[in-house]
Amino acid sequence: MKNILLIGFIIILSSWTAGSISRKEYYPVFKGNSSSEMEALVKKLEKTWKQKAYLGALKMKLSGLQKGSSTKLKTFKEGRELLEAEIKNNPKNIEWLFLRLAVQENAPKIVKYSQNINEDKEFISSHFSSAPFDLQKIIKDYVANSSVLKVSDFK
Repeated sequence: MKNILLIGFIIILSSWTAGSISRKEYYPVFKGNSSSEMEALVKKLEKTWKQKAYLGALKMKLSGLQKGSSTKLKTFKEGRELLEAEIKNNPKNIEWLFLRLAVQENAPKIVKYSQNINEDKEFISSHFSSAPFDLQKIIKDYVANSSVLKVSDFK
């Protein structure tokens, strides 16, 4: 009986993690400017719909590389809805707030998506030390090119 339960648990766990994207795989693409790499990762994320915050932020970033204002706006709105829904469900997830800050800091003014920068900055800076080490490194790397986040913000 114990073996059956263990096998069942392993099957459930493996199906739950299947298709997940690691930070190591996600952030180099998110940081870059390759629309083909972003489109490939979007397709991979859309297959599972497990990491909607990653998908949302990546779609918003990808929208800036697309042609045609209607296509850009449609992709951006899709991404914003996904990311905001995840933040609504997990309002204290430092990674989702970091992704929103990174998008809002770099979003064109015309999309009017910058209203959470200060609150996200405050949350990130005050909870930085409790973030996973690999996420801390990603945030520190981001700080080098940010006009919002500074090394001195981290408590």
